[in-house]
Formats: sequence, C-alpha cells, structure tokens
Amino acid sequence: MKIVFCMHHMVMGGVEKVLCQYLTELAKYDNVAVTVICQRKIDDLYFIDFFNKKHIHYVDGIFMKKRRFFLFDWYRKIYNKLMKRRVQKILNQFDVVLDFCNCCCASELKKVTKIKIGWCHGSILFLEQNVKNFRLNEYDKVVCLTDSCRKDFAKDYPEYQDKMMCLYNPIDVSHARQSAEENNNIFDMTVPYFIAVQRLDVDKDVETIIRAFQIFSEKNTKVRLYIVGNGSEYSKLKGLAASNPYIIFTGQVNHVYGGIKNAQALILSSDTKIGEGFGQVLLEAQAVGTLAISSDVKSGPAEILMNGKAGVLFEPHNYQQLAQIMEDVIQHKEKYQSRIECATQNLSRFDAKLIVQDLLNQIELLKREKEQVF
Repeated sequence: MKIVFCMHHMVMGGVEKVLCQYLTELAKYDNVAVTVICQRKIDDLYFIDFFNKKHIHYVDGIFMKKRRFFLFDWYRKIYNKLMKRRVQKILNQFDVVLDFCNCCCASELKKVTKIKIGWCHGSILFLEQNVKNFRLNEYDKVVCLTDSCRKDFAKDYPEYQDKMMCLYNPIDVSHARQSAEENNNIFDMTVPYFIAVQRLDVDKDVETIIRAFQIFSEKNTKVRLYIVGNGSEYSKLKGLAASNPYIIFTGQVNHVYGGIKNAQALILSSDTKIGEGFGQVLLEAQAVGTLAISSDVKSGPAEILMNGKAGVLFEPHNYQQLAQIMEDVIQHKEKYQSRIECATQNLSRFDAKLIVQDLLNQIELLKREKEQVF
C-alpha cells in the first residue's frame, strides 16, 4: 500500500513532530510505502536527516511563495497553476492521500480519486475560522485530535458529522524516556526550574506564563523558567522578560525530553480565540513523568489532562492563578504526585502502535467501501 502525507511546510512544531511519529511507526510495516509531499522547500536539517535515516522519499518546494514584485507574482500564479495539475497527477499514483497539515491540499484533491483523509490539528474555534477553506466534502474522512473536538464539530456542522473521526496524536513512550536520559547541557539541573516548550506566536499566549513567573519569582529567586522555541513573538516576549534574569530563552531545541523530565512542571498557555487542538507537549511531559500544567482552552488540554486528574488546568490568561499554582508546586510538590501517577497509568491512550493500527484499519474500511461502490 502506497501512502502519501501532504504538508504545507516543515518547521519544528507540534504537527511536524506528530508527522515524524507516524512515519516512524509506519516504517515498521513491510507492506506500506510512505512518501511526504511538502508545498514549501524543506530547509530544516533535522527533517532532511530524519527522512534520509528512515529512507522516506519526499518531494518539496512545489509551490512558489508570494512576493511583492508584481511581475514575479504574475509568473508565480502561472507556475503554481501548472504545478497544481502536476500534484494532482502525482497524488493519483498513491493508494491513500493523508492531507496532514489542516487540509492544506484540499484544492489539489478535487480530481484525486483515491482514499483521502484530512487532518484538523486545531480546536473547534480554529476550525470555525477556517472551515470554508477546508472543503471537507473532498475527503472520505477528517481526523479530529480529541473526541471533544469531534463532538463540537458535529454539533456545529452536522452535515459533516459522518466524516469526522477521532485519532489521538501518537507518542512512543519508551523512546521519549530513553531520550530524556540524554543531557544536552542547555538546562541547569542544579537549580529547580519550570519549562515552557511551544511556538512563540500570538495564539500560544506565552505572555501569560512570563507574567505569572514574574510574580512567582519575587519570592522564589532560586527557581528558573526556561522558554523553549522560536516564533514571531520571540523579540517581543524577550523584551517583556528582559528585567527578569531568571527567565531564559533557549531558542529552538530539537532534543528537549531531558529538559522536560527534570523540570518541576511543564507549562502550556494558549489563546482563547483559537485554543489548542491537542497540546502534544503535555503528552510529552506525561511520558517522562513530569507534571503538566495548561490553560483550559478548547479542545485538547482538558481531555489529555483528564479534566485535571492527570495534570493541572488554569483559567486562560489568568497569570495570577498560574503564579499561585507555580508557588504551590514548589512548596507542596508531593500533593501533585497522584496526578503524575494518573497520567502515567493512562498513557496507553496515546500508544503509537495502537493509533497507527487504528488508522490502517480505517483505511481498510474505506477501501472496502470504495470497492463496493465500483
């Protein structure tokens, strides 16, 4: 069976990490051949090295980026139109097309007759802002990352409810724990610290974490906050934290499990306008036995953290509440051990082997349905 994953771009983030997890697991199947098609040029050496090591064929740089020079833009439109037809022919050579990056290839799939499954990595709030662009009628199935998102979507868009299915993002727990033993010398293990690992963009609301830590650190000068990641808000956030020497920006770190494992807790904060489709980093914290703290936004965090039984939820944008939680974690960490244990006991929900097998089973069902039609 030939499967192709369609991506818009490949920059280090939650979607890309999940893609690598799927590719790693699918590579174990002798009867499955996988290809990745990326609309933009892949420049990140991490992904190039990953594809080469896993012997995964990839095609990138299909479409030109928009630029301000009008003659170039005219040429770009013609070029991209021709490439769109070429992509349609390429996709028809596969048995299954997985449009993995928020249904980014919906327009190219219009003339593709093979099994087509789209992925929505955002919350229902994100979907409601972009649903018209998704052209969900082009897909045989559309994957939501949580059951709550699937239910919300079916309620708001009942015409698509039969297409929606839930697949949690997978994780290889043993690999995560093994990677956590590797020390990349970025994090100072001699002092207690909190860690935030996320894109530094507006929808991630890292500002709330910084403001909370500024309140917390007034009494706790021996504790650090590591902020891991890059994004459009990097300079602004660094400026906001400039007066606090205990807040450390590391930039992008590809191997961060060790930093997460040794943290007092991992903190994720997201904006309420878009929410958090899943919150992969919360799962990564659970995998290595670290307390996960998250803003309670739609749709992923509450489900991953089992409504607070397997982690801590706080009111979005409420940095005062978050500061109090951080204080409590430092002063009374033992009271949170039961939540860490609950998270560990329920990790099987996200087992990569089981989730990938669920995907393959769904593909077989769709295959039989198409055979009956024809």
